[in-house]
Amino acid sequence: MSDLEDMMCHACVVSLINNANGYKTTLSTCSGFLIDAQNGTVITHGSLLSSIEDSELKRILSTDEDQKECIADLDKFYGANIILDTRKHRKIKEHSIEHQKLTYQTFPAELIDVVYCSSFHDSLKRYMAPTSVWSFPEGYQKLLPYFVLLRLLNWKPLTNLKTLCIKLSSLCEIGDTVEVYSTPFGNLSPEVFLNSISRGVISNCFGINNVHLLTDARCISGSPGGVMCSVEKDGQRFPIGIVVSPFCWKERYWVGLTLVCSLSEILRHLFFSKFWSNGTFSKIRETYHLTALPVSITPSSFSFLQETDLNKDMKVSMVTRILPNVCRIISRLGNGSGIVFQADLVITCRHVIGNDKKVSLKLYNESEWRDAVVQYATPKDDPLDIAVLSLEDPSDEPLEKIVPMETAQAVEGMCIYAIGHALFSSCFDSSPSITSGTVSRLVYHDGKPILIQSSCALYPGSSGGPLVDDKGRLVSISRSNVIMLNENPHVSLSIPMEIVMPILQEYLQTKNVDVLKKLWFQNTDSKRLWELKSLPESRSLTSKL
Repeated sequence: MSDLEDMMCHACVVSLINNANGYKTTLSTCSGFLIDAQNGTVITHGSLLSSIEDSELKRILSTDEDQKECIADLDKFYGANIILDTRKHRKIKEHSIEHQKLTYQTFPAELIDVVYCSSFHDSLKRYMAPTSVWSFPEGYQKLLPYFVLLRLLNWKPLTNLKTLCIKLSSLCEIGDTVEVYSTPFGNLSPEVFLNSISRGVISNCFGINNVHLLTDARCISGSPGGVMCSVEKDGQRFPIGIVVSPFCWKERYWVGLTLVCSLSEILRHLFFSKFWSNGTFSKIRETYHLTALPVSITPSSFSFLQETDLNKDMKVSMVTRILPNVCRIISRLGNGSGIVFQADLVITCRHVIGNDKKVSLKLYNESEWRDAVVQYATPKDDPLDIAVLSLEDPSDEPLEKIVPMETAQAVEGMCIYAIGHALFSSCFDSSPSITSGTVSRLVYHDGKPILIQSSCALYPGSSGGPLVDDKGRLVSISRSNVIMLNENPHVSLSIPMEIVMPILQEYLQTKNVDVLKKLWFQNTDSKRLWELKSLPESRSLTSKL
């Protein structure tokens, strides 16, 4: 079996069943992951318990002896059903009649443990505190850092599956390609939705050992408990996290990023919680040696991918090579992003700086803010919406980490990545976030591209940041989203570097600020297009292939 087929064999659907009064009623449903194919142990997210009454749920989520008694009593009132695609397990020939008839198999299961991941909780409190700023679906809030373990009943060990190799989240980097295996809407229609795949990148990561992961891989209801895998350049796939929430909002603004918790950190907390001895933990944080897990997880059922196992060439991401060139900008209007070419050339959007003549700028992995002077800004309503800055005193500290920037022309259908300091406040010193998408459409005027439409998700703070191709070459500058009826459909607009770069190059050669006035497009048609208004029929523009 391929790595993809192997992952699909471990993905599953979990349903919580109420056994009270002799009737079996489904209370909630979500995705899950078969962590141990030998003993039939499944892990899923704590949202599975969202239908349990608050008083009982409080006991289950406690950390004292009361929790043990409550979990032990769960079997009296609750059970579970697990849906697995067993065709690969049973080696049924693909596309055969039997293969088409038997799409999945349902197994009874029991709840055996609830795991609290404290490092994930700590990271959530720091970066995404549930306040009026950040919010999650109703019923999710208190369950975010909890995970549930279940055991399949009457389970026959699967011997034809590879040993799971779990990648430590500390080895994950922003921009890494990932896939999420989950079942939309849970048990609603497994024949249609079982083990669906969504692909994206790691948009950002936070906390101890990168316990807190965000991805732009699209997920919906029923996805919590699903597994996220890294996709290496050689095609290998390694589990790295469990989906926590496919939905969240910041200041009532829908954030289309999926919240994921590190699988290696969940297992570490599970292990630590079971082997507390004399108030200290043994030195296993570095080794992740799980030889005595008392929850029917067989040590030989999985291993951990160590850094020494990774080919260094496989770890290099061309997309993230320009992260040092992406800066955070603060003006009196708020936050934004910028692109640093050199000390006397930083570009951003005009609406980021407003009417300020001087702004603050923080470079990648630097703790101190620098002052930057606005050399030129297009008029407020100009379609290009560009500002050119320079560091006020470039001699303060050399820009050693800045890399040479190459540009590339946009082509409809090409993969593209948006990089910027979106969503998270400057006080967190977070790295830029990345979202992936495609160039959906190019709009031309007078034979030149004036607007790029893409499917990359942009959020407040993204403006002024770069959109790059898969080789890390600069394609365009993030400008705005298209939003209708308070929704964010992930339609973003950006400024092509193809029309900006020649002017910037002339400015660098001449050092004449007047050259930057060429960025002011005094063209009515261009302005109407950027305002999403129609042109007179005689001048209608179309995309160019």
